[in-house]
Amino acid sequence: MSVVRDLPKISAGMTLEVKGHPAVHYTFSGELPKEVMDAYEQVVGNGLAKVSVSADMGIKEFGTGASAMVSISLTCNQDGKTIEQAVELASGLARGFAMENRQRAENELAPLIQQKKDEATRAGQRY
Repeated sequence: MSVVRDLPKISAGMTLEVKGHPAVHYTFSGELPKEVMDAYEQVVGNGLAKVSVSADMGIKEFGTGASAMVSISLTCNQDGKTIEQAVELASGLARGFAMENRQRAENELAPLIQQKKDEATRAGQRY
């Protein structure tokens, strides 16, 4: 009997929201970065335990802003030390992907926010 282990995949999403405009949602799915695969393979072990970690990061001002939510699940050995390593690895991955995708969302949102400010200024309103 042989054991076949599937390598992990990542799925991330980001949402752009501007007041008065429909929200736009982007998703990304793919392989984990090469630099984390060695650490992942060290904690997988027999794969009888599972850890899940989520990171949600956003910057919003009165409903307008950018956010990204990432959830990572890893399987690992059942001993306490390995579970702690898996949680640390998953946490780092989740935070990194959330920050990166939140920044992308912010970069895409910035021109829309500026446009809304300009429109409000022209209309004599305060944004």
